Amino acid sequence: MQTALGIIVTILVLTFLVVIHEAAHAFVARLCGMRVTELFVGLPYGPSVSVRSPRSGIRYGATLALLGGYTRISGMAYRPDRRLPLALALVNARGRLSVEELAEVLRVDPDEAGMLLDALADIGSVEPVDGRHGSGDATVFQTVRRDASGRTVHDRGHDFLAPGATEAGAPLATSVAPEELLARDVARTYAGKGFLRRAAVLVAGIAANILCAIVIVCAFLMLHGVQVVQPQLAAVQEGSPAAQAGMAAGDVITAINGTDVSDGYQAVTTALAQVPAGDEVTVAFAHEGQTREATVRLGDDGMLGVSYGSETRRLPLGQAVAAAGSYAVATAQAIVSLLMPSQTMEVLDQSAGIVGIVAITGQAAERGAWDVLLLAASLSLSLGWLNLLPIPPLDGGKLLIEAIQAVIRRPVPMAVQSAISAAGMALILLLFVVMVVLDLTRLATGVYA
Repeated sequence: MQTALGIIVTILVLTFLVVIHEAAHAFVARLCGMRVTELFVGLPYGPSVSVRSPRSGIRYGATLALLGGYTRISGMAYRPDRRLPLALALVNARGRLSVEELAEVLRVDPDEAGMLLDALADIGSVEPVDGRHGSGDATVFQTVRRDASGRTVHDRGHDFLAPGATEAGAPLATSVAPEELLARDVARTYAGKGFLRRAAVLVAGIAANILCAIVIVCAFLMLHGVQVVQPQLAAVQEGSPAAQAGMAAGDVITAINGTDVSDGYQAVTTALAQVPAGDEVTVAFAHEGQTREATVRLGDDGMLGVSYGSETRRLPLGQAVAAAGSYAVATAQAIVSLLMPSQTMEVLDQSAGIVGIVAITGQAAERGAWDVLLLAASLSLSLGWLNLLPIPPLDGGKLLIEAIQAVIRRPVPMAVQSAISAAGMALILLLFVVMVVLDLTRLATGVYA
């Protein structure tokens, strides 16, 4: 039962975090004047369901491969080709054009003609008729709906009600040269923007996940609160070393063997851990407004025989933000440690993979909604910082490539990018396998019980 609950809640939580991440990419891309065509939950494979917004033209949907998501921003894979203006001119002149027809006109292989039309579809200049863009199964492409200024449904500020608008699939008669029309379309895509706007789009998803986590943690600390152990003793066990020293409920242990432990339970526990069970310790404590000191022998359990009470404390906004910020920084430091070979295994030993996440989520779901929200914050921070790692195809890896291109002032060859991305994907898959093995070991030893 717990496993089924864990799977269901994990899918819901991860879907929520993916939607936030991808929606941030899409929002900032459109804000920067880029065309966004798809926003999907799940990887772009297999069956899918979707609906297209008539206002923005964005197709929202989901695939069966729910582990992940993507936003299709026009022009991210664009590479100039001298034949693209002619291909665009032919589609505009006829309204619709098949891959075979373009191949015959250009005297090229149909696969090459298909790549040209797919490149035009990628930047939003044309659209597939009998297939989905990026799937490779489209054989016929047509003109897109444009207003009098050439804007498409994917462009902000379009006005199809004004005179001069043309419908999709209709021949496009324009005095603008194909090269100029192509240049205008490219200018409204990722490929046509500068480094700062591209970087903003890549960082947007990461920032959204981190901000989401901080908001959840702040809400938890302010509304739910945290259990804070009180410095005063709640009870003293009869016949215990503490009772022999004269301690009573309400006292405060201030020092053990000269070490200050006035902070309470954690400090007392740490100090006692340094003393072997059965040894004598000197304990200073406050009793009815007076400071007393006694030497007692610890029991076989190495403890004094006292217990502490606790109270729920709700933090004000300032303290909640500071605590959430510290939590975010600590998570970032742990992620950075993954890149240090000497600390990699230590970090992995303290982390959970997808199997562990399902187990932990199931336990959190049984405890209540607040525990699930706190777990969602932890996952959101981890996803955010992991995506910032400079490893393609993660957002941080894409950002690194963009920075290199900005410095060398020319595109990094696609073959090089593909090789780096393949190596990065292999590293991610290796990490996934390692985490699954660790999770299964923990399940077998009862760590997740």
